[in-house]
Amino acid sequence: MSIALIKREKRIRRRMLSIVDEARAAGGVRGRMLADILESLPEGLDGDMEALRLATDLVNLGLLSVADTRTLKSQRESLDYLVYRVTAKGTGLLAGVEPVCPLVEDDRIG
Repeated sequence: MSIALIKREKRIRRRMLSIVDEARAAGGVRGRMLADILESLPEGLDGDMEALRLATDLVNLGLLSVADTRTLKSQRESLDYLVYRVTAKGTGLLAGVEPVCPLVEDDRIG
């Protein structure tokens, strides 16, 4: 993986985290809305699979939580049925009180 691609993914994860943090009062943000917002940014996204992969990274790091809102067994898993919420650790990272995360862009490191 190239250094440029690694930096791009770090920027996108940071933006994801910031967007979900801003939606905290609304109870989080749907995966589809998150992907649509990110696709409109200069970095863009390479589709739903990249959005899902990068958001899953943040969930696995404990920075976001995810809720599956499917109501029928026949509904397949997709961004349309996922709701992301920021965790206290995610808010702390954005505020600079949590340790630097190597997968998320951070102004505290060069």
